[in-house]
Amino acid sequence: MHTLKLGIMGLLGLLLACAPMQPTSTAAERGVEGHVTMGPTCGAVPVAGRDKCRSKPMQTQLEVRDVKDKIIASAGSDSQGYYRIVLPPGAYILRPQKHTFLSVQAIPFEVNEKGFVNINVQYMTGIR
Repeated sequence: MHTLKLGIMGLLGLLLACAPMQPTSTAAERGVEGHVTMGPTCGAVPVAGRDKCRSKPMQTQLEVRDVKDKIIASAGSDSQGYYRIVLPPGAYILRPQKHTFLSVQAIPFEVNEKGFVNINVQYMTGIR
């Protein structure tokens, strides 16, 4: 019985030693993330039908520039409009790509030592 326990414990130890290790990050990630949407997507609608006219997720390119207007990073939003850009601490400007007939503004922001700044980008369609 004692030999069986030692055998099981040895096997368990071997399995744990061979198990893949989860990647660990040595530095805390930080930067900017958020969602890109465009809207409204239809004109004046009765209250009951407004859900179908809400802003929709949008795929686009975004640039991050420093205060001297130098491009620091760029990324695209996915099919759900989500984007995430890892950046060191500092002051930046988020510049969404321009699109014909859609209005959007550059957004200044600051990254600190911890975590991500959440910035949602809204492209205005001009539909009223």
